[in-house]
Order: sequence, then structure tokens, then C-alpha cells
Amino acid sequence: MIADDQSPPCRLILDTTVVRTYSAAAVDSMDLSRIREVDRHGNFYVQGYDPGVITVLSPTGDLVARFGREGPGPGELPSGHLGVEVSGLDSIYVQDNRLSWTVFGPERQFVRSMPLGEIHAGTGTRCVLTDGSVISSAPIRGGKRPATLRLLDPDGGLVTEFGNPSGDGPGAAAPSRGVSCAFDGAAWALPSPIEPAYRLERWGPDGTLLNVVTRDAPWFDAGPPMTRTEGMTSKPHSDVRQVLEVHQGLLYTMIVSADPRWEPVARDQWEERLAELYDVRFEAIDAISGQLLATLLVDDQRTLPNARMMRDGHSYELVVDDSGGAHLTAYAFHLVDQ
Repeated sequence: MIADDQSPPCRLILDTTVVRTYSAAAVDSMDLSRIREVDRHGNFYVQGYDPGVITVLSPTGDLVARFGREGPGPGELPSGHLGVEVSGLDSIYVQDNRLSWTVFGPERQFVRSMPLGEIHAGTGTRCVLTDGSVISSAPIRGGKRPATLRLLDPDGGLVTEFGNPSGDGPGAAAPSRGVSCAFDGAAWALPSPIEPAYRLERWGPDGTLLNVVTRDAPWFDAGPPMTRTEGMTSKPHSDVRQVLEVHQGLLYTMIVSADPRWEPVARDQWEERLAELYDVRFEAIDAISGQLLATLLVDDQRTLPNARMMRDGHSYELVVDDSGGAHLTAYAFHLVDQ
């Protein structure tokens, strides 16, 4: 249990660096849009405006490859949002709105379609393990199940179910939870939104609960999920969006909360109001001792790219300027002594 600590021993510093600048012509040719993933080599996986296509950039922003195409066939991807996960052996898993994931090899060649059976494809964060198996928190069709986490083999077959049972009591979990890869084939499960404090659980792939970190902070406001309309008329609850084990035993967490001064706005004002009102809190936690190491509060969401950290502890975005060119910007989190 971690109580609220006003004087943690370290500071979390956010640095901004422009990695590369592209001309408008280069942006059009590479079809840049949103960054979906960064692999262990530092390559960026970007979903552009061309449906079904993923662009890969090097750590310095050079074009490495483009793969995928729109369609229903093998190696083809539908239009709409694509989620990308890269395994420790560089296999690429692409999640779309179909009931399967598409798997590409390290050279971005199509390998197989991974059917999900009863699991919903479009929801739930997942962790791809080194051997190609997957830990998923996506809900099961047909109602609640006695567990909230599931291990799938590399072919999509259900191996085992584990995790806290869904429900409303202490220690229970929401039907769909976030999952993040940990070291040694384990996974961190994010808390249920109904818990009064945020509780991070480290699970082994065999279903063993390895350890628990519970953060009890007075600013953390738990509650059931809200609709967008409800969020415009009342204060949204705190939401643990991410937990990332950047080094073995060192966690970065990202919590999003909002200013209570909400009022209905026109649709074209929504993004501006969202950027003005959302707070993003980053914390560094020692997962072994449970000590809070540092905190960082960012009160303007526009200073962070989609408020999302990548697996190397950085965050990235492509910022288009008035000329139509783009700047690839990296946001690096540094933990330093006070």
C-alpha cells in the first residue's frame, strides 16, 4: 500500500526533442498520421490516412517500410483504427474491428490470422509474450465470466482464465481491464474503475498473482465509467490509463482526471475544452518495495501526444505545421534524484 507522499525522493522530468522534420511532400508520400507502437529497436509504427496500411519509421525518422493493404483477404486490413503490438521476437500483431488479429513476421510478411473465438477483438488491452501467446483483458461474448484475464496460445486458442472475478466488491475487477507486459513473461493488470484506490496486479502467465501495488492518494476519485454526455455535465472519475514497466521493477503509471468545471459545448469546441480541462498525472513507482518515487502533473493534454507512453518510457507525436510539414517530436521521461 502506497500512501500519498508529498515529498517523494526523486523527480520525474519531461523533456521534449524534435527527432526529425518532414516537408509537406514527405508527409504525403509517407502518409503519416498517428503513432501506434514503438518496438524494442526504436522503430515507429504509424497508421496513416491510407486505409489498412502501416508505415514503419526508424528511430531517426527514416522510412523503413510500409505494409498491409485494405481488404478482407490474408494480410489485408479493414479501414478504421488499427492497434499494433510487437512481440519480443519482433512479430507484429495488428488488431482491427474484426474478430481476429492479423500477425506479420519480423520482415513484415503476413504469417497468419489469429481468430479470437469468444473474445471480442475490438476491446481490451493485451500483452504479446515472447513466444507469441497473448494475455488479453477483452470481455467474452455472452456475459460475465468468472475471471477477467485470459491467456491465448499463438494460434488464438484459450489456454487459461485468471484474474480477479468481475463484480462490485473490494478486490473485484471490471469486466474489461487494461493489461501491460511486464518482465519475465508476466503482465500488469490495471485496476477496476470502481475501486477506491488504484490497485496494480502482477500476474504470471500461469495465472499466479505475483504481487500487488496499491496506490492510495486523496486526489484519486474512483467511480463507474461515464458516458461522454455525463462527462460534460459532471466531473469524470480518475482513470488509470496506463502502467508501463520500463525497467524491471520500475513502473510508470499514467492517471487522467478532469477539472470539475464542465459545461456542455458545441461539437467543434469539444477537443479544445478537453485539452483545457484534463489533467494527466505520471508517477514512478518501485514495484518491489511499493515506494512512490516521483510524480509529474501535466494540466494541459496538448503538451502530450494522445496522453500515451510507449514501451521505452517515451511518448511521441507528429505535429503538422502551417506549411503542411511535420515534426516528429519525442517526449522523454527522466527519473532524477531530488
